[in-house]
Amino acid sequence: MVIDMIVGALQRVLVFPRLGLAIEQDVPDAAVAAFERLCIEGFTSRLMPADVAPRPTGKGLMGNAAVPGSGD
Repeated sequence: MVIDMIVGALQRVLVFPRLGLAIEQDVPDAAVAAFERLCIEGFTSRLMPADVAPRPTGKGLMGNAAVPGSGD
């Protein structure tokens, strides 16, 4: 459960700036890679709904999909 919580918290650090809810933070590439790997391995119980923030698919950060409301 703790790993699920950390994965969910990091997702918010990555997604909230694109939604206008927080300022951009520097996140090391190794942390993003670990986030994606943990999501793919199933540590997803604390992630935001997929329609708000796409899930990592193993094809780069969150599938390189645009986040709704981000203007991308």
